[in-house]
Amino acid sequence: MTEKLNISWNDFEYGAQTITNFYAGTGKTVIVGLSRGGLPLAVKLSNVMGIPMIPLVWQTRDGKTKDVDTLKNIGCNYNMSEVLFVDDICDSGLTIKQIKAILPEAVFTTLINKLPESDLVEFSPMVETSDIWITFPWE
Repeated sequence: MTEKLNISWNDFEYGAQTITNFYAGTGKTVIVGLSRGGLPLAVKLSNVMGIPMIPLVWQTRDGKTKDVDTLKNIGCNYNMSEVLFVDDICDSGLTIKQIKAILPEAVFTTLINKLPESDLVEFSPMVETSDIWITFPWE
């Protein structure tokens, strides 16, 4: 049996509040939530921070759908310093690397970062460097 780390709703709330505190006063005006896993956190941050959220379909694990057109539109219509990309986890880093290949200035926050030694994620309230499987409360 694979060992699992179960993230609770309390962990989620703590993470969302910590991210909100980190980005307070930084001029972020829009959240981009990555579908699927990043959407619960993106909606929470959008509500708490009082800024709009744009969903972006970008799948590297459960499918291969990548909405490049929406990503490019975000790059054309927003100052990247005002945009915060949100995902649930930085695991292999593939999703973030693919998006940064198109928008190098994209800034990411994740609930959990498994690659803290990299510069892929600007801020994450939780770090887990083992290969443990992580289950989120909405799964």
